[in-house]
Amino acid sequence: MPEGYSRLASLMGAHTETTVFRRFGALNALNLLYLQAELTNLENTLQQQAKADAESGHFERSIYARDWQTLSDPIAGENQHCPQWDTMLKIRETLDKYNQALCCQHLIAKMEPPNKRDFEFLRTWMKSPSMGNVYLLGADSDIWEEFDAAELLCFRPTKPDTWVARVITNKLIRRFHHLIGRFFRVRIFLV
Repeated sequence: MPEGYSRLASLMGAHTETTVFRRFGALNALNLLYLQAELTNLENTLQQQAKADAESGHFERSIYARDWQTLSDPIAGENQHCPQWDTMLKIRETLDKYNQALCCQHLIAKMEPPNKRDFEFLRTWMKSPSMGNVYLLGADSDIWEEFDAAELLCFRPTKPDTWVARVITNKLIRRFHHLIGRFFRVRIFLV
């Protein structure tokens, strides 16, 4: 039987209501802020380079804003692109990372937190020797210690109980077991 992450992954794969992960909301926001700052800096650099090229008095540099081919072709005799094009390529790469991170963060923000009962089941399952008995040793070992709806997400949480279901589960079933159910326990006799 697998241990550690493999055992936890087996449970999560079979029961999607236990797929509880951290959002890393602050880290995702920090990543977006840094990418945004980097893009703003590159945008300013591109604008300065475009202005300098337009005002250079050099024919080819002066038409970069109107002729993509001239802008993207290597400079004659120098075997390198103009700084404006190099900056644009850096912008393209960083913008792609920014847009992907933005879209992913948008999707993550829409994900619901786990149902508290499912979360408690996962915690119990991980700690119980008769169930999962999964003890992780790394820095992530305490992720499932406390329920934090703002920081945790679940791929497919079970729907929260209605007040009727809570009354039936918490009050009636417990009373039934206390008053009547205790007489119907199965007794196991060891030989």
